Amino acid sequence: MKKSIQLSLVSLALASGVAANAATSESFSALASQSFTKQFTVTPTTTNSLVLTAGALGAQLSSLSFSIAGGPTVAAVLTGGNWVATFNDIRNAGYSFSALSPLAVTVSGLTSATVPGGNALVTVSTRNGTIVSSVPEPETFAMLLAGLGLMGAIAMRRNKSAS
Repeated sequence: MKKSIQLSLVSLALASGVAANAATSESFSALASQSFTKQFTVTPTTTNSLVLTAGALGAQLSSLSFSIAGGPTVAAVLTGGNWVATFNDIRNAGYSFSALSPLAVTVSGLTSATVPGGNALVTVSTRNGTIVSSVPEPETFAMLLAGLGLMGAIAMRRNKSAS
């Protein structure tokens, strides 16, 4: 019984680590020739400086902008094939943020090309921060439940064979 509890605690610890995973980029699917809006959390590594870029696989983006909740909205500029938006001291008009303080960021835009399969894969990344998706993908929860179910089945099987 003690081993099954230990296994459950280990699997929960691993699952929570996966769910709280932060990265420097976030990808999401957007319908072709449609407008999109995606919200996520960004934790900048420097005070009052944040650079966000966006690109799409198999689609063209247009009218792209980033906004910080309670702060400015910045129109992205096409630079080297990617859309770039910069939040810094010069441009933020009195709005300031601290390093390591999470910011709620919204990206919105339009996919203008027709994509095979009907969806475009849009990727947003940051050069000086980490991104955490505000809503985990359903696949994350499915993997969590599958792992917990597997751990439970193993624990039950061990209990039956020990009896």
